[in-house]
Amino acid sequence: MAISNQPPGAVAPAHRFQRLQALLDLGIPKSELSREQMRRVRAISGVTFALAWVALLSILQSWLVERFELIAYLVVATAAGAGNLWLLRATRRPTLSGHVGVAVLTFLVTLAAAGSGGFYDPSFAWFYILPLAAAVLVELRGAAVWTGITVAIAIGFWALPELGIQLENRTPLELRSLHALTGRVLTILALGATGVGFVLAQRRTASDLERETTYLELVMHAAMSANQARSFEEALSDAVERICSAMGWIAGHVLEVRDDATCSHTGIIHSRLPAGTRLLKLSVSRTFEPGDGLPGRAIASREPQIVTDLASPAPRASALSKERSLAARELGLSAAVAVPVLVRGRVRAVLEFVSARPLPDPERLVEVFTHIGAQLGRVAERTELQERIRQTQKMEAVGQL
Repeated sequence: MAISNQPPGAVAPAHRFQRLQALLDLGIPKSELSREQMRRVRAISGVTFALAWVALLSILQSWLVERFELIAYLVVATAAGAGNLWLLRATRRPTLSGHVGVAVLTFLVTLAAAGSGGFYDPSFAWFYILPLAAAVLVELRGAAVWTGITVAIAIGFWALPELGIQLENRTPLELRSLHALTGRVLTILALGATGVGFVLAQRRTASDLERETTYLELVMHAAMSANQARSFEEALSDAVERICSAMGWIAGHVLEVRDDATCSHTGIIHSRLPAGTRLLKLSVSRTFEPGDGLPGRAIASREPQIVTDLASPAPRASALSKERSLAARELGLSAAVAVPVLVRGRVRAVLEFVSARPLPDPERLVEVFTHIGAQLGRVAERTELQERIRQTQKMEAVGQL
């Protein structure tokens, strides 16, 4: 993995993506909803913002041809979309807001078709988007319902001429070609964006499965080490190397926790950073007090600690923590993890890692590394028990002699 040497003040692309994601999250904490629900929240907010731009373009076009009643409808629809985002943020119910969003989109498409000639006008192609949008924004059953509603509306428009009802195309003749071009281009773009959304969803699912497989392998390896490792140090060293390799993390090392709860580097390290890097020197040569820096917080809380943005250190961070964060930013690193290893309720060691890539699911990482830390703690318990058994056997042998 390449290490960027961008200046500390530069904004990495990953940070820009995180800001965009925070905007689409609408300020909803990720801990309050499942991953799939958060995906729907982002889809709803993204579609709403896109519809706002389309409505703005339509308002400008309608202003040119003096269709002020259509402008009023578009303004109402845009306000409904904004209200839907407020409803989503207040209720935390993405399925409900997804249905509301599809209803607003259906209203806009039906209005456009009714005002431009009906079934045989190019604006009718917008109806193709409704089932796709429902598939992205709501659950499977809801998508089937909206598909049925779309088919029913299409049949209704098709049957209007048979019933003697002719819809007048109120677009001026000289602007109809431009109107048709605009409608078709926007329809193609919307279909393309929806298709990209499906592809990204499939890739995201495949990535989630691959990540979960990696987590399972790491937990299984830690469990095997608990039963097979010859020593506690060997298990820790093997765990650091495997975790860095499996997760694609740039470096990891082990800190030993003393009786006074301070910790320092043990000599066990796995790193792809250049030799003599200031971050490595700061990490292996200093002693961390409880609560000081990422290792100290892991000792104090006895739970895995994660920093998802090294560019923003804690306000009350110590001078050492700020210095290490600055050194990490100079290397283009973005995230860090500290995993405590508990032995009979006491933290005996801390595994610390740094990553050049953003962490995909911090909450899930905490769960996984809690299990890994517990399994590694069993190694120390088992080796200590084996050592006591050996000492007992020696004493028994001496007694027999």
